[in-house]
Amino acid sequence: MRQLNDISSNKKYRILIAHQSTIPHYRVPFYQNVQKLKPDWWDFEVIYDKKESMRHFYMHPEESGFNFKIKPSAGINFDILGRKLSFQAFPFFSLGYDLVVVGQALNNIAYPFTFIRKIIGRPIAYWGQGRDLYSVKKGILKKTTETFKMFLTNIADGFFSYTEGVKEYLVKQGIQSEKIFALQNTMDIETQRRTYLNLINKRETLRKNLNVTNKKVLLYVGRFNKEKKIDFIVDAFIHLNKIDKNFVLFVVGGGDSKLLNPAIEACGSEAVKHFGVVSDAEIGQYFVMADAFVIAGSVGLNVIQAMCYNLIPVVIDSPYQSPEYEYLNNDNSIILPRGTSAVEYSQQINKLFLNEEKKKKMEANVWNSIKHLTIEQMAKNFVNGINQLLKRIYKLK
Repeated sequence: MRQLNDISSNKKYRILIAHQSTIPHYRVPFYQNVQKLKPDWWDFEVIYDKKESMRHFYMHPEESGFNFKIKPSAGINFDILGRKLSFQAFPFFSLGYDLVVVGQALNNIAYPFTFIRKIIGRPIAYWGQGRDLYSVKKGILKKTTETFKMFLTNIADGFFSYTEGVKEYLVKQGIQSEKIFALQNTMDIETQRRTYLNLINKRETLRKNLNVTNKKVLLYVGRFNKEKKIDFIVDAFIHLNKIDKNFVLFVVGGGDSKLLNPAIEACGSEAVKHFGVVSDAEIGQYFVMADAFVIAGSVGLNVIQAMCYNLIPVVIDSPYQSPEYEYLNNDNSIILPRGTSAVEYSQQINKLFLNEEKKKKMEANVWNSIKHLTIEQMAKNFVNGINQLLKRIYKLK
């Protein structure tokens, strides 16, 4: 039996976090809080791929003021049977760490490849959504990959789940509850809320500058492509514009701008405004000018960001929703049933705006329903999980 070790000894345990191929801007506050909250007896480094950061407009270490350590790991991208995959080098130097936390997804082949650690008795933990929530395709390939992911999850030493709902799903699949740690995935909502409070008094001036005074502004934020169902939003807006010419659609994000052409041609360029990719420093003004948040595909952290500005999300139920969908309910969102058509979507938006009393009541619930989802609490959940894993794995006292 392994002897108990004292965490007050001089040994500092090393953690490598490779949950994502690089460091998205929204993860920086999380890692900064982990650095602040973690105990002295372990330290961590986060995988950083400069090429990936440039490709996704993410931060660079020299620009961000990181207070945590990074570990560069270059990778390659390639296509197999039309599927975009990547591979990074970190599995080859991961053996020098006492614990590695990798993503559960298979799009980066380095994640499952890190399984080599288990072969030689080195611990590994996964971080993920429990299953593929995005692909509607069914068949042998998907069933095989999902079975393989569950096999890896079962033999891992720990699992960091996005939400409590993901944890519940994994427990039903036979994964031990005590090795699953629910993070309650979020973004820096407190900073977003401060931005809202700083800008709210400038709302009418900002709207006047864009010629949307007395308009009903709908906002979409995110990449726009067919997978995000921007074509559905466009179709719905065309119908909505026929009902009421006072509706305006703001689109923030990168993608194929030609997808917006049908709405521009049908409703005019004054009714559909595309702002492209917007920096974190500027995006708050678009949220504060809006009256509701529209998203027809899978929700994500963007819906939490919108709720920091008291915006009511208008979403469609789906079995392929992201874990953050758990944060929505009938008191803080308009949740439409599966199979809702673009016409029905537009009608429900119009109905929301016609009932001003109900709209104000819902807006009053929006922030209160998510204000507990702080980035600090998410970091505390992660630190607690790492503490428990290391103590269990290395028999620490």
